Amino acid sequence: MKRIFALLVASLLVAWWITNHSANATAGTTWTAQTAPAADAWSSVAFGENTFVAVSWSGTAMYSTNGTDWQLANVPSSNSQWHAVTYGGGKFVAVGAVGNKRVMVSDDGITWTLHDAAAASDWFGVTYGNGIFVAVAGAGTNRVMTSTDGENWTAQNAAAQNGWYAVKYANNVFVAMAISGTNRIMTSVNGTSCTAHSGPSGANDYQWASITHTNGLFVASAYADVSGSSAQRIMTSPDGTNWTFRTAHFGGWYAIASGDGTTVAVAPSGTHLAMSSTSSDASVWTTQTAPSGNWFSVTYGNGMFVAVSYGGQNQIMTSGTYTLPTTPTTTIAPTTTAGSGAVASTTTTVSTVKKLSKLPETGSSNNLFMFAVIALTLGGAVTVMRKRLLS
Repeated sequence: MKRIFALLVASLLVAWWITNHSANATAGTTWTAQTAPAADAWSSVAFGENTFVAVSWSGTAMYSTNGTDWQLANVPSSNSQWHAVTYGGGKFVAVGAVGNKRVMVSDDGITWTLHDAAAASDWFGVTYGNGIFVAVAGAGTNRVMTSTDGENWTAQNAAAQNGWYAVKYANNVFVAMAISGTNRIMTSVNGTSCTAHSGPSGANDYQWASITHTNGLFVASAYADVSGSSAQRIMTSPDGTNWTFRTAHFGGWYAIASGDGTTVAVAPSGTHLAMSSTSSDASVWTTQTAPSGNWFSVTYGNGMFVAVSYGGQNQIMTSGTYTLPTTPTTTIAPTTTAGSGAVASTTTTVSTVKKLSKLPETGSSNNLFMFAVIALTLGGAVTVMRKRLLS
């Protein structure tokens, strides 16, 4: 009986795992164009609270709860050009350039409020980590600012007056990348004290426009280099300080994102508009066919990559299948009460549904670890409940 029960639990877990992960097998490889609610210059897209949110240089925002159906958000009138959006601390935060209000915040991605930036700089990147929002700028006197709530910001000193374009938090460190200047890598453990790094020899010849984190590595992408022909437009680092060039395919890789063991880079122009990597060290890349568009940003959420374009025929494209993650449901059949000869009148069901605001950017090894934890936990819980029913 115990073996049958264990097999039942194992079968349910395997079925759940296949259902929630088989759809992700094509994520990052097959791309489909979607319809945007407006032909605006979409510059950045983020995921949080089971919602995709994109902002534009046109001063607008849009949102989707499945990646395919999009609606315009309620954005106050502003002359700001929104360059980047992120999710953290239970809210979306966007930063931009031009105008008096260069920050806007939303709890749901639908209704937004405008706020003052710490300085009138051209804010190009923003991220969240360890309870802090950190934004970086490509121009201006102050090129780093921090906030604990996304609404009130404090100017910080950058490690160098470079054209900082992207920033990411992982492994207890903020890492920023620049498209111009010397020492185009910057790290900080708290967002306030920053250190510049040179990277591998020749790194200053590249315009590093985006950064992600996967399999314990930061992965940065560049959209151009001095030679104009280098294929080494990807580099990786375990700590944000020590970097290694990776040979990818030649292209203007303006944005990069990771999810469920796959890393994707997209480009606004060129022969190749998308490529993907499933190697643990991001050393092997495969070009993918993508709809035409000026792909400027990409993100991942719940089994799906979403990219947005600042112009062209198509302005949204998706890859993968959007699925809300759930835990399996286990039903314990009616059992005979010991010594009574009668069947118990109740059936017990163990069911848990968990909504995740953002799937972790991890590889298959971590997924298998989580699978084992879930299996052991659920198996133990069901065994205890069975014993109680039989007692």
